Amino acid sequence: MNRIAFCIFGVLVVFAVCGFAAGDLPVVSQATFQERVLAFNRRTLTEAYKQVGVRHPKWDNLVVQYLDSYAQFFTDSRKAPAAKSLLAAGKQIVGLGCTDPLVLYCHGVAQDYCNNRVGAEQSLSVAATQLAQSKYPAIRQRFAASRMAYVCRNYGFKRQAEYEGWRTQVIALLVKSLQDGSYRADEQRIFMLHFESDWNDLFLDKRGDVYQAIRAVDKIDPWILNVVEGDYWIAEAWKARGGGWARTVTEAGWKGFYASLAKARTNLTTAWEMHPDYPEAATRMIQVAKGESDQREESPHFWFERAILAQLDYIPAYREYTEQLLPRWGGSHEAMLNFGWECLDTRRFDTDIPWQYYVMVYRIVNDLDSPGTALWNDPAVYSNLQTMCEGYIKADNSPDKKTAYQSAYAAICWRAGHYDKARRILDELGDKAEGY
Repeated sequence: MNRIAFCIFGVLVVFAVCGFAAGDLPVVSQATFQERVLAFNRRTLTEAYKQVGVRHPKWDNLVVQYLDSYAQFFTDSRKAPAAKSLLAAGKQIVGLGCTDPLVLYCHGVAQDYCNNRVGAEQSLSVAATQLAQSKYPAIRQRFAASRMAYVCRNYGFKRQAEYEGWRTQVIALLVKSLQDGSYRADEQRIFMLHFESDWNDLFLDKRGDVYQAIRAVDKIDPWILNVVEGDYWIAEAWKARGGGWARTVTEAGWKGFYASLAKARTNLTTAWEMHPDYPEAATRMIQVAKGESDQREESPHFWFERAILAQLDYIPAYREYTEQLLPRWGGSHEAMLNFGWECLDTRRFDTDIPWQYYVMVYRIVNDLDSPGTALWNDPAVYSNLQTMCEGYIKADNSPDKKTAYQSAYAAICWRAGHYDKARRILDELGDKAEGY
């Protein structure tokens, strides 16, 4: 029994220790979580339009279908239509005279995906301004403002003031979304999904402001607050330490690092105790345990187990765990390959778990700072990659996903020097081949 399989078995032990019965075990997978996200998107798009949208018999039916397609698109559903078809549908609806700001926002998203940057900015600018004055859920207002912030950032210092204005609005709408019913009581994980993308990008130099704004929200869900606080203290820990090698860190830097990690630990363990069936807090604790490795006996693997016990295919946990397997954190390339093999050995080709074997190989090659020809050519490595690709291709995946896996297979064969096989796969794919 490999360690991943052992983690699945270990759920019985962990939940028994924590006082949970077998009937309390979580059954959430990425697929079931996406179903919840899809329901959220339908409620805040299609249903919201029916309640507060700019209605007219000329476009009502088209808009309902259009927004439902976007609910799938924003969820990354297998049934989601291509951006080009969404662009055409949006053009038709706008052409009928529809001025609804949510429709205009979605049209701007499709324009952006289809590289019509000028049209996208025109649509998004009007949509973001009008959505802020509408009765649509604050989360949709926030997404529009956020996209406008990114648009302005693309122009650098030329539009810095405008960029800062949109960012300020995004923070205000983030707070509003916690107060206006955008998220229901059981949708904390969806809030964190939306929060994380901006926290690690748009809010990178505004984390203190965002943290204080969320902390001031009246009657905020305690799990959300503890996870956000944990994120903040992890960021503060690394700010104190700096990003250099351990030997370059000052005594004050280490002191601030450990003090902030201790605060993060308090928040995140509290969050985990509230919801051991949610993987987010345990995943963040992998990073805390990694940073505190010389202070505590508790290992990152301890928290990795808890994350995948909550959701076996929660890939952020795998990414976080991989970081501490790197040689610079006391791990090794051998340990990374072994972990990748454990993931592959699950044979869960209905998830992204076996794909982690490829991720390990790719990370090792990058860590070596070389083309990694020897690793790609290693017979055992190639055999495992072959098993991985063929497993995904044979699995019950959508045509688009099968095409992606076939394209990856061709690239792996080429890197490993199996040129004839790579050519045969590419010939089968024709113009559908994707870059890897």
